[in-house]
Amino acid sequence: PLSMVFMGENILSCNYFPFESHFLLILSIVIFASMIKGMYRMVGICGLLICLWLMGTAVFASPRHRIAQVKALLETNTDQIAKADMLNDLSAAFLAVQVDSALAYARKAYDLSRKLNHTRGIGEARLNQTYALIRKGLLPDARATLKKAEVEFVQSEDVVGLGNVALCWVEFHLDGDRYLPGLASCLKADSLFLVAYSLDGQAKTRRTQARIFQLIGSDSLALHHLLQAETLLRDADSLIAPSDLPETLVEIAALQEKMGHPEDALVSVKKARDLFRKLDDRYAGVEVMLQQARLHGLLNQPALQVNLARAGLNMAQDVQDSTALTLANIGLGKALLAVGRPDSAEFYFVKALSWLQGRTDALGRNAAILGLSRTFLARQDYDGALLVTDSLFPGLDSAALALRLPLFALRQQIFERAGNSRMAADALRAFNLARNEKFRLEQEQHMREVEVRLAYAELQHGRSQGEVQEISTERYLGIINQHDFFLVIALSLVGFLLLLVMFLLWRGRRRRRFWQGRLKKGEEDLAEAEEDLLIVQQRLSDLREETFRPVAPVTPLPPAPVVDVDALVVQRTQELRLQVQKLSAQNKELDMFMYRASHDLLGPIARLKGLILLARRSDVNIKDMSHSIGLIEMVSVYMDRVLRKLILVHDLQHSNGSREPTNVAAMIEELTPRLSELPGISRPMILLHDEVESPVHLNPYLLRIVLENLLENACIFRADMASSRPRINVRLSRNEGQLVISLRDEGIGIAESVREQVFDIFFRGS
Repeated sequence: PLSMVFMGENILSCNYFPFESHFLLILSIVIFASMIKGMYRMVGICGLLICLWLMGTAVFASPRHRIAQVKALLETNTDQIAKADMLNDLSAAFLAVQVDSALAYARKAYDLSRKLNHTRGIGEARLNQTYALIRKGLLPDARATLKKAEVEFVQSEDVVGLGNVALCWVEFHLDGDRYLPGLASCLKADSLFLVAYSLDGQAKTRRTQARIFQLIGSDSLALHHLLQAETLLRDADSLIAPSDLPETLVEIAALQEKMGHPEDALVSVKKARDLFRKLDDRYAGVEVMLQQARLHGLLNQPALQVNLARAGLNMAQDVQDSTALTLANIGLGKALLAVGRPDSAEFYFVKALSWLQGRTDALGRNAAILGLSRTFLARQDYDGALLVTDSLFPGLDSAALALRLPLFALRQQIFERAGNSRMAADALRAFNLARNEKFRLEQEQHMREVEVRLAYAELQHGRSQGEVQEISTERYLGIINQHDFFLVIALSLVGFLLLLVMFLLWRGRRRRRFWQGRLKKGEEDLAEAEEDLLIVQQRLSDLREETFRPVAPVTPLPPAPVVDVDALVVQRTQELRLQVQKLSAQNKELDMFMYRASHDLLGPIARLKGLILLARRSDVNIKDMSHSIGLIEMVSVYMDRVLRKLILVHDLQHSNGSREPTNVAAMIEELTPRLSELPGISRPMILLHDEVESPVHLNPYLLRIVLENLLENACIFRADMASSRPRINVRLSRNEGQLVISLRDEGIGIAESVREQVFDIFFRGS
């Protein structure tokens, strides 16, 4: 069911089959509801909530729902300042729907904000009034209102409001065909929106710039700015004006179609259609669907063109809007004419003309008449075609080239097929004149485009450096502070490690001096013993001489106990030599200890120095800095393990722990989870065979050290490095009152030649 939910949301947002998406969501709801009564109750409840949220997305994103929501909040809210802001929101929402309602809400917001002395609310109300007056064509009143709004925004220090004012000035510049001042106002607005981090404002500025570049004929620059606006709107995810993104996509598609990229235009139109469907904007959906049908016609896909045009007509009939119905009938007529069905196309063109009765839509009327004349031409009814085109000649001198060129080309085809070469030549001459005029206008527009683009480049180059510097400072201040923070942490960590290493080196030197002193004292004791031995030997020789010297007979004394002096001397000498050998072995172990300790610590210190030099570089970005911090952390963890093992060696040499009852099997089970911290090990498989099943009297500290190192070596030196779960067999048994621990692993083994040395300190067998 979760797959159905996300598949339905994907179809709803990216593809074009709302029935399939709704079916999948409803099926998911049924499945989740059936799960509530079973053992997966929480899963069912969460799934139902997800389904309901997905189905309500389109409703809560529509402009009508936004207006209704703001009205409901306006009735229940007691905060007057919040009410003023809500009135301004309603005014902005009604600008695209009902200009009079927008103007009325803007006046209410102005009165309430003036009463509360809410300067920002006053500025927003005046700005909405300005846009409403521009829509109504009251430009002088709109200009005066905009100046007052700018004063209010300056007093309230509202940067976004000042940016909106700068954009509003563009409308007045464009009214007088002053494109360069309009672009200057756009640059000013963009700087203000950039300072305020307003993505909506930046997107609005890009759309305004695109409109100006379209007016001067620079379609490439216009498309570039519209693509930037699309990116900004997707990042902003605005709920106040949700229709901005699909409208931008429609504009992008129109430019792509104009520039000869129908495939790209079709992709943009499909995205816009999905968004309008979510917003429940059917009127805009009709236009987008007809635009999509036209693009399929350009791509030689007449079947899709006709189907989409019919779908657009059905949607227009649901909307019941005369403009939408006119566009839909014209679009379907063109689609049917493209597939060779002029009789059916004639019906829809005539129907479009009937919807245009009493209206001043010249573009729609001209399109319908041209389509109707093409249907007569397709049926070889040349008189009817000429009669229809003759209705376009009144006011033809003031008509745009967009009408004259296709009209003269059509009349030329009609006269050629009717066999009237003289009239065909006249129509061709008129067509050439119109084409030359179009070429001249294009050249003038191109020259004006070059001038405006050069001036725009100078404007961009001369943009306020103070604003740019301020923006750069605000944007990168947080990054610089974060960089310094990580650098301080790294330096502190390195300093701590250096102090620890210095302490350990000092401790090692001190212990070395201690053992050297003991060795020296032992040598001195040995020298004294040798001197005593010489004295004893001298005394023995003296005693022998006195013994063999003839003496007078004396009275015999009782026998004294016999003392073997030579044996005592030999025994003392052997003891002294054993002590010297022991001291020499300890001195050798101390040298090995110092060598291994310095070797294991100097390598990580060198890596830390390199990482610190890398972190100090100014061109290192945050991602590389984070990676360097991770490497520093790995080196510090490695040094911590080395130091702990060194301390462990010291404890083993000087441990005098007492024996106590210990459960060996429980100790092994306790050590098993710690093996998962080793690289490449998830959880080893330890098979324990306990034949003791009773506590054993021993030193638990030393036993833990032995078991931990044995299990760790069994994991590290495994034969299959790809396996993350090595197998280890451990057997506990008794033999003549002693505890026997046997381990069998899947290791790489130890050679016979080095097995006798594996118990030497710091020896590595493989």
